[in-house]
Formats: sequence, structure tokens, C-alpha cells
Amino acid sequence: MKTVIFFAQGGIGKHIASTAVAENISKNFPDRKLIVISPYPEVFLNNPFIYRTYRSHSSQYFYEDFIKDKDAIFLGNEVYQSNEYVVQQKHIIEAWCNMLGLKYEGENPRLFLNHAEVLHAAKKYNRNRPILVLQTNGGGGNDFGGYSWARDIPEFLVKELINDLKDKYHIFHIARPDQISFEHTEKISADWREMFCLIGIAEKRLLIDSFAQHAAAALRLPSTVCWVGTSPNRLGYNIHKNITAKDGAKVFTHPIDGIILEKEFVGLPHQCDYNIFEAFKKEEILESLS
Repeated sequence: MKTVIFFAQGGIGKHIASTAVAENISKNFPDRKLIVISPYPEVFLNNPFIYRTYRSHSSQYFYEDFIKDKDAIFLGNEVYQSNEYVVQQKHIIEAWCNMLGLKYEGENPRLFLNHAEVLHAAKKYNRNRPILVLQTNGGGGNDFGGYSWARDIPEFLVKELINDLKDKYHIFHIARPDQISFEHTEKISADWREMFCLIGIAEKRLLIDSFAQHAAAALRLPSTVCWVGTSPNRLGYNIHKNITAKDGAKVFTHPIDGIILEKEFVGLPHQCDYNIFEAFKKEEILESLS
């Protein structure tokens, strides 16, 4: 069997984006079966462009079965360290395809949810008001109280937004158990496929640069996405209403730590170059949800 093996690394949002890369790979190697190995095989389930998906570190005999003395092509470079992403500043999907020597043909992320999954979520999360899915904090844990100025919506603004939206919507707040909770919301931390379904059945979505905005794009669902230290030009999607932090809120900082990025995704406090109290206008966010 002739195969092409796509080895993806990083967080789940990056893996959702990589479904577009997987589709591009499949189209470029039509005579080979595409195998994806990653920490999040759930992302690739039921994807018709993929022959099989395996979980990293739980793939017994993988090398022996698919690589050793086999007709295989292995694609496993790190896009965040590629010239296409770092210097040319291409969107992550285009940069990833180009880094692998492939021509990007406009593929977008895709998630494939079956009817049983969606019906289960619709029943489980049925409430007496329309659903709004809210994600305010993302990424892995850090040592700064769970808040990343570079990606998260400031706490004071979240509380104001919830107060304005709570009577119209039932607000499901996507967050890990160790992340902040907000009054008048229902905090949700379920398995990945169930969270994809919840995002899919919601009437509105207010998100940040984290997995949920990638999932919404993969499900072709326009959402409001707030951006601070990262860029929708490189990590976002035109389907969304992308609201970036105001230039007028910029303050001077020395980008002392930058090597391949000017700032870290985790939001190191000394790198903060925004007055977070002026970065966003509540009215603009609310209008985008109307």
C-alpha cells in the first residue's frame, strides 16, 4: 500500500486548521492513502480525505506497519517555524501547504459530525432560550492567573457583555475546570466532539483566537472573534466578524524577547502593548451579535 503520512503537532485549534492541509495533501497524492497521526484524532474522524487517523504516543507498531521498508511519504515539519509563516507571514494553512511543497488551492478547515452526535447534543443542551456559546480564555495553563492578554477577553468586559446578553440567550461558557467562571453562564467542559456539536447548534458565538473559532469556521458558522496579540490575517477566517484591538489602545513596549514571533501566545505580562481597558468597544461586539 502506498501512503502519505501527515504528522501534526500542537494544540487542538491548530489541528482543526490542519484539516484543510490534510485535504490539500490528499488532492496532491491521489494515488496514496492519507494517514494522519496527531494528539487529537477526534478532529479527523469521518473525514473522507483521510484513510486512517492515529493518536500520537498510542500508535503501537506504527513505524513497522507503515514506514519501515514501505512505500511511504512522511510530512511532519513545524509550520510555526517555517519561513512561509515567520517571514512571509502567510495564513497558517497556506504557509503549511507551501512548506510541504504543495500549492494551496483555497482549502478551508472541515469537521464531519454525524447525525447521532448532533441530535445528542441538541437534546442535552436544549434550554429555554436561544444558545450563545462564549469562549473567553484559551490555550494551555500559565502562571499568570489563567489570563493571557494576547488572546483573552478582559474579565471586566466579559462581565459587561454577559450582563447585556443574559436575558436574550442561554450562555454556555466553554472553559476548562481550572479557568475562570462567570455568573449567569453555564460552564461547559465536555469531550471535543460534543463541544464541536454545541458550537454547531448555537445561534450565536462570541469567541477568541482559540479552538472554538477554528471549529466554527470548519462548520461554516459565522461568529464574532476578538483579537488582541494575534492576527486574523494569519490565524483567522473571513467567514467571521473579526474584531481587532484598537490601534488607539496601543502603548509603547520593547519587543525584547522576539525571535520568530514578536510576542508569545501565552501573553507574557511584560510584553503587553495594549491598554486592555481601551482595547475593545463593548458596543461594537454587541452590534456584531445582533
